[in-house]
Amino acid sequence: MGDYHQSLAFIHKALASAILSWSGSRQMWRNYDTTARVFTLMNFYAAAADYAKEALEMALANKDPSLTYVSYVHLGVVYGKLQNYGEAIKYAQIGFEIAQSLPSDSAGLDKMAYSSLQLGHLYKEAEDFNTAITYYDNAIRLNNELKSEADLYEAHKGKSICYIGLKSDALAEAEIETTLNLFQQNRSKIEEESNRNSFSDDQQNIYDVAVDFEYSRMNNPQKALEYSETNRARSLLDLTGGNAQLVQRNNRPDLLLQFDSKPLNLAQIQERLPAEAQILEYAALSDKLLMWVITRTNFSVAQQNISFDELSEKVLRFLTLFSRPVDDSREEMLRAATELYTILISPVEGMLDSKKLICIIPDKVLNYLPFVALASPNTGRYLVSDYLTVLNPSSNIFLVCTDAALRKEAEKTERTLTVGNPHFDADQFPLPELPSSAKEAEVVAACYASALPLVGQQARESSIKSEMEKSSIIHLASHYIVDERSPMLSKLILAKEPTKPSDKDAFDGVLQAYESYSLNLRRARLVVLSACQTGIEKYYKGEGMIGMSRAFIAAGVPLIVASLWAIDSDSSTELMINFHRYRTRGRLSTVEALRRAQLDMANGSAPRYQHPYY
Repeated sequence: MGDYHQSLAFIHKALASAILSWSGSRQMWRNYDTTARVFTLMNFYAAAADYAKEALEMALANKDPSLTYVSYVHLGVVYGKLQNYGEAIKYAQIGFEIAQSLPSDSAGLDKMAYSSLQLGHLYKEAEDFNTAITYYDNAIRLNNELKSEADLYEAHKGKSICYIGLKSDALAEAEIETTLNLFQQNRSKIEEESNRNSFSDDQQNIYDVAVDFEYSRMNNPQKALEYSETNRARSLLDLTGGNAQLVQRNNRPDLLLQFDSKPLNLAQIQERLPAEAQILEYAALSDKLLMWVITRTNFSVAQQNISFDELSEKVLRFLTLFSRPVDDSREEMLRAATELYTILISPVEGMLDSKKLICIIPDKVLNYLPFVALASPNTGRYLVSDYLTVLNPSSNIFLVCTDAALRKEAEKTERTLTVGNPHFDADQFPLPELPSSAKEAEVVAACYASALPLVGQQARESSIKSEMEKSSIIHLASHYIVDERSPMLSKLILAKEPTKPSDKDAFDGVLQAYESYSLNLRRARLVVLSACQTGIEKYYKGEGMIGMSRAFIAAGVPLIVASLWAIDSDSSTELMINFHRYRTRGRLSTVEALRRAQLDMANGSAPRYQHPYY
């Protein structure tokens, strides 16, 4: 399921146990063979080859053909990754012939199916597509007989890529459809959200292949978009459609998904799209960038010829310049901002209506990008100066959020909770205090008729959770600590409780991301996460960004204000106060209020705060 680090952690335990107590040569063969497979998937081919050779030696010493066949096949796979296809096919062929010599019961057929599948992959990588298809067909026939759906998916996936290589478009289109149906069948059987995300991340390339094929070969940009949407933020869509059960797996929180969503097609998206909104959706493919513009009545597509590697390099260079408060690189910043504007906005600018909200759906590395800071090569103005924008992980999620916003707009009095500068446990969290965030919480609360500011010692988890469930506006200004391994454990730091909790997990002075999923936020229409890196933590291909903001979307909050990088507390206080003042006293929409506050800072009298970082 693509969680290779977790796999290696279990393998490490197995090898450590073997040092203490010898588990036998068969088990040690299994340990080494599995390690070789994981290192292969992680692209550590030299290490994989060492383990695969050791596994083969053990298999030959055991004189067990059921071990020997797979060792030869896996050694062939590693040589294939090293692009030594002669050696790769030689070893895999030896494994295939050993499998053929075994009894033709279900175990023997399984071995023939597996070795056929791997030979198909090797011939495909060597671009001998016809021979690859022969082996894939053999694998498909045997796996149908064995009812083995995982390998059946892999065989159809390989076969579809071969037909694309042979330019057999009709056969390729049918194979792609079969492959994607099998993908979704396999995905729906995975209950844990983290594993669904890993599986989609690991297999996103087949959706990129399908999108490119429909757009480039079949001249069908509509179907290309629908393929793109099918696997985009799909787990989040599952979460918004049904109840998820919070569980502990491997000492980490996870969600068991009890709903398999059905993404909308283009016609359904257009039918539900508000008249005052338009969607700009991207697909970053290996050799091109696709851009779709969707309104209620129109659908357009544009292409930018740029490789994914080159696009990634330009985005990362842009982020290096913009996500830190350095003022001595203004000219370089402007060049980077105009360059990305030319790539990402100029091709579709004639399709966009400046009077309508633009919902931007980024893809892959573009998720890290603050689109509002792109600059027009014609005027030098930031995108935020001319367009009203929001970001969303998919068109389907945008419509879910829109529907949620409409359901909640009937409530005219906005009960507001603001939190600032919690008095946290300094021994547990050696972080500086945030005095400006205390001011932020108090001044923002004063903008609303019904508001409760919780500051300092009052900003306790017990009080905050209780008030969050009663509030329609929630503003949280605190430290945020990202957990790189498990975003569900990332946390907002809150004040210590006055008494030690009896339960180790109850009111522990932090609000962890996973806890947000279990809150009843039926009244909340806006959550502001005024802390570092709350919108972006871990990225999964297909699923998109996993951060604190995602937890609130899943809990039914339609609009989140979050950050892309480590923020400056003083400037954020100024930005947030102006944002809420525009929203209340100016009676502007949330998006327009944030835009005005950003422009005030960019065009303000304080030169330091004119830097986009602030």
